[in-house]
Amino acid sequence: MVGRSAVKTVVLPWYRRGEFSSFRYRRTHSASLDEACERWCLAAQAAVNQFLAQGCAVELVSIEAEQFKHWLEEKNRTDSAASRLDYVKDLAARRRNAGGRTPIH
Repeated sequence: MVGRSAVKTVVLPWYRRGEFSSFRYRRTHSASLDEACERWCLAAQAAVNQFLAQGCAVELVSIEAEQFKHWLEEKNRTDSAASRLDYVKDLAARRRNAGGRTPIH
């Protein structure tokens, strides 16, 4: 299409409540796990809203602890924010190549 620019897609990890502790709550915190999960959920939703307001598409990628653990081993990586982001980018690319879901606009 003439005059239409490509929409930037932002890929974000999305944690299920049942698996939140596997990714985000490994060290001692003063807050309970439920409080920490709720804070993360609110911050993540705010980030999604901000990207959408900027005209970006947002692709939320749920990750499961066991699959992520296998990916880390396969890639010889440690669990870190950078590894989690690389993992969801990899999952999103594979899903798009397989004809999977489209991002949220």
